[in-house]
Amino acid sequence: MNSRKRLSKLIILLSIIGILFSALTIFNHYAVEDNSFCLTDKGTCDVVNKSIYSTLFGIPLGFFSIFYFIATLYFASKIYHKKKLKENIDNLIILTAAGLIPVAYLIYVEAFKLLTFCSLCTVIHLVILFNFALALLLRKKNE
Repeated sequence: MNSRKRLSKLIILLSIIGILFSALTIFNHYAVEDNSFCLTDKGTCDVVNKSIYSTLFGIPLGFFSIFYFIATLYFASKIYHKKKLKENIDNLIILTAAGLIPVAYLIYVEAFKLLTFCSLCTVIHLVILFNFALALLLRKKNE
């Protein structure tokens, strides 16, 4: 299997993980009981997922990240099947780079406004960062 297929498969896998963790943040946002899902210290995910920073236009951010990861899946699958390769790699780089902007803001909010980190959110942030790095590798390998 060539590097394009391996890298695009990895992006697809990471995006599926991103969707799952995004769904968990949505579940936490609406959960009546505290600490429904959290990978670390009890309460930290609830502080973040139920804060004023956890929604945009009244919609939990997890919904936006699910749409983001679906778009990432779309471009990665196009790349895997070698459809409009250069165009889709460029689109994937733009999408994943754009994803880093809210990640930077949300890390700032967690570190300086809420003074705690959500482990579920951290996984999502890392997936977005890794997908960006993998998209750059795809471009380099296919030049």
